[in-house]
Amino acid sequence: MNNIFLSDKITSLLHLYIPVSSGLSDEQILPSLCSAFDLFLVPLLGQELADKIIQMQNTAEDDPKMAVVDTCRRAVANLAFWFNYTELNVRITDQGFQRQESDTFKSLYKYQEDELKQRFKNKGFNALDSLLSLLEQNKESFPEYASSPAYTSREKELVRSAAEIDRIYFINRSHLIYLRLLPIFRNTMMTVLPGVIGQSLFAKVQASLSGKVPEDFDFESLRLQILPFLVLRSIYDLIESTGSLTDRGLYYSSILATSGGTVQTEPVDPEQRAQQLNQINNTAQAYRQQLVAYLKIHHPDDFSGNPSGLFQRDNDHKRTFFA
Repeated sequence: MNNIFLSDKITSLLHLYIPVSSGLSDEQILPSLCSAFDLFLVPLLGQELADKIIQMQNTAEDDPKMAVVDTCRRAVANLAFWFNYTELNVRITDQGFQRQESDTFKSLYKYQEDELKQRFKNKGFNALDSLLSLLEQNKESFPEYASSPAYTSREKELVRSAAEIDRIYFINRSHLIYLRLLPIFRNTMMTVLPGVIGQSLFAKVQASLSGKVPEDFDFESLRLQILPFLVLRSIYDLIESTGSLTDRGLYYSSILATSGGTVQTEPVDPEQRAQQLNQINNTAQAYRQQLVAYLKIHHPDDFSGNPSGLFQRDNDHKRTFFA
C-alpha cells in the first residue's frame, strides 16, 4: 500500500496536520490515507516519483527534501478526510452500516459538515499546488519530476504552470484553475494568436511546442512575450461565457463594520462583472500592442504586420482611396 505516513507513527504524524482524537486507530484511518495517495498523488506525480517520496520518509528533519514529504502528508491527510468523510463517520459491521452515538459528543449540524468538508478540500488541493511549486523549484533534487504526468502534460503548452498565470492574474497558484483554463488557452492559441503574430511565426511556435525548435529561433523569449495577452484573453473568454473563474464562481469580499469585522463573501452582480471584464479586456489589448511592437523589432522577417491594420492607408495625393 502507498503510505506516506510511517507505519508505526500514523496517528502521531496525522496530529501535525489535523487535530484528530487520540482514540483514532491506525487501522481505521490507514485505508483512507492510502486511497487518497493513490487517487490524487500518483496520477499527478507518476509512480516513480511517488515511490521516491515514500522512501524519503526517514530523511533528517532539517533536510530541505523533507518539505516535499511534509507537503505530501498535508495533502493526503486533508484529501483523505474530505474524500472519505462519510465512510469515516460510520461503522461497517456484519449487520450493515451503523452510526456511532455518544453521551458526550453529538453529530455536527449539516452546515458544519459542509463547511468542514470544504475546508478539508481546500487545504488538500492547496497542498497539492504547494507540492508542485516545491518540485518545480527543486528539479535537480527530483529528476523524476521531469517525467511525471504533471510536468510532461504541460511541456507542450504555451502556459506551463499556475505560477505563470499568477504573475499576470492572481489565482493563488491554483492547479485546479490552471486545469480549467487549459482548454481555453489551447482554443485562444489556435483561433486568436495566428491573427496577432501572423501565420509564419505561428507555424514556428507550433513546431517549437512539438519539440522541433527551428534553428536560430528564440522560442522561450517569444513565449514569455505571448503569455500576458494569451492569459488575459483566455480569462476574459472564460468569465464572459461562464460568469466564473473558479468552481465557486466570481466573488467579491467585503468587511461588515456592524458585525465586528466579519468578512462577507457574495457573488458579483452584473455591473461588477462587466467592470471586471472591461478591465481585463483593456489590459489584454495593451499587452497585445506590446507583443506586436516586440515582433516588429525582434522578428521583422517573420512578422508581416498586424492583419487589423491591412486597410490603413495614407490617402494624400492618391488617385484612389478606401471609403
